[in-house]
Amino acid sequence: MCAAAVVGKYPWVGRCGPSESSTVEAYLNRCWRPQLSVIGADGLPSCGTAGNVLRPFTQVQLSIRLPPTQNGAYAANWVKQVLEADPPQGAVVSFEVEDIGEGWNAPTSSQELVKILERASQTYYGQPAQYCGEGGSIPFMKMLGEVFPQA
Repeated sequence: MCAAAVVGKYPWVGRCGPSESSTVEAYLNRCWRPQLSVIGADGLPSCGTAGNVLRPFTQVQLSIRLPPTQNGAYAANWVKQVLEADPPQGAVVSFEVEDIGEGWNAPTSSQELVKILERASQTYYGQPAQYCGEGGSIPFMKMLGEVFPQA
């Protein structure tokens, strides 16, 4: 399975390692489970000047990868409700959506295509055909899938 190849492909620093030892779980995390990353931050002082003080603001930019079948607008509204619902100590929290990119899930391959791929793989590689998902929210793939639904 391709997740195992990905886990072993990159060097790990020190004692760091993958979050999952199971190939199946690594694959599900890579393609089907939501993932949250903080990709930017403002209002935080550098470590050299940081102190135990109240800052006037803190802003973070999040990237949330959704499962390919999850409606992006629904998920964005849910995250907004959760983050703004009950801020601690009277803080003001606001959530703004910059962009929503809908995911894409490949349609089931026809039996004819599966047989062709299997025969080609056996002929040229001497191995069964293998399939691998990639990411969960690649908006360009959804656009192509809408234009070419039989592809």
